[in-house]
This record gives sequence, structure tokens and C-alpha cells, in this order.
Amino acid sequence: MGVILEVEIASGIARQSILQHLNSQRKDLSSLMKDAIIAADEQIMAEKQKVKEHENMACVLTLAVIDLQKNLLHYAHVGDTRLYLFRDGSLIKISKDQSFVGFMEDSGRLTEEQAMSHPKRNEINKALGFGAKIAAQDDYIETGQSPFLPGDMLLLCSDGLSDMVNRQGITDILTKKTTLQEKATELIQAANNNGGRDNITVVLVKNDKQSLIHEATKPVVKTERPKPVVNHQPNILTTTSKDVAVQKEITTVAIPVVQKKIKAW
Repeated sequence: MGVILEVEIASGIARQSILQHLNSQRKDLSSLMKDAIIAADEQIMAEKQKVKEHENMACVLTLAVIDLQKNLLHYAHVGDTRLYLFRDGSLIKISKDQSFVGFMEDSGRLTEEQAMSHPKRNEINKALGFGAKIAAQDDYIETGQSPFLPGDMLLLCSDGLSDMVNRQGITDILTKKTTLQEKATELIQAANNNGGRDNITVVLVKNDKQSLIHEATKPVVKTERPKPVVNHQPNILTTTSKDVAVQKEITTVAIPVVQKKIKAW
């Protein structure tokens, strides 16, 4: 069985298992996400033992759950797919590539360009289906959380994008005043134009909620009645009107955009 097909089967098992787990449990979100990934790994391992043709299958995974009420992102990650946060024109890589080349890049020993062309860039240390008994390893699954503020954008992608389009190229596309669908399509097209050597997966999510808007107000100054003057001129009383702060709240909207793989070996 081909590598691409094995990955797709493992990915399908993981996706279905995680969705079922997330919908059926009620507990701390970070723990729930971690448990969901462990359950997915167990199902992949069971399938490998049951079907000989699937004995080499495995997949990488990045899972993101957004709490829009709290403007908070929770994530869990295994492998070399990537999670980026795009804020105020800056692209920040949140997840870490669990590979030798990824470690070298994250530690500054390789530049982005060197990592993108490294002969071992596709050799990963962790994945679902590796038989690592991940439930017994606290550090196997990378988990964390990050503020996800109004105007922020998330990019989840496979190495089919990040190996073909550098950070500046991705930033240039995300900065454009286009829809999420158009951005995703352009990212995939850019990866294909640069060689498209691997499957390309792109997911974009934007926090369309806006912050409360506070209109500027002048400070209210209390004045006291002045004392009578010696020349018996009329007393003058000064008062100021009170300014009122106005708050406007915009409703919450989040738009997921998915571009599935469009290029395979």
C-alpha cells in the first residue's frame, strides 16, 4: 500500500475518533484534547494489528479548539504539521516540529531556508501509530493555550505548505484584503507553483469578534460655589456637564475555511 493512502486512512481514523471523543466527554478542555489524541492513537494501532496491509500506517496531527467567549485558543500537537497565529501583520509559529530538522530550526541552528531544503526535513520523531504507548509519556503530546484576540487569524497546515512557501510568502498572502477562502486557495497555489512535492492541507480560522469600543470622554470636574468677594460683585457659579462613556459590542463570528489536499505524489 502506498504511503499517501496509508496516511489518509490513519488520518481518517484519527479524525473520527477525536470528534467522537470531544462530543461525548465533559472535563477540562486541555485534558480532554490529550485524551482524545491518545484514544485516536489506540484505534490506529488496533487497525494496524487487524489489517496487515495497514501495518505501516501513521499520521501527524494538530488539533485546535477555540473558546470565543474567552478569546482563548487551546491546542494539542503531534508531528510536523504546524499551527501559526497571525496578528497585526506578524506570523508566529506556535507548535514545534517534532523532528530533528524542526528542532535544529527552532533552536536557531538552521535558518528557515536551510530547513526547507534539508534532506531529512520529512523525518519525524513522533506521530500517531508509531507504537510509542503515548499514554505513558507525558511529553509526547504538545499542548498549550494562547490568547485568540479579535482580528487574530489561525493557520493550520501540513508541511506540503511550509516546505514550499516561506514565512514571508505566507505572511504576504495573509495580509491581503481577501476572503479566507481566497487566502487558502492562494496559499495552496503558491505551494504548487514552488514545486508542490507533498500533499497540501490548509485551514484558516479568523476571530471576527470586535472589542468593546470606548469613546473618549473628558474628565468631569466638580466645582464649588465661590466665596463672596469684597466688592460685592455678583457671585459666579461654574458647573460642567457630565460626559457619558458609550460602549458598543459587536457580535461574535468565527469562520473556518478548509482547503483539502489537492496534490499528491
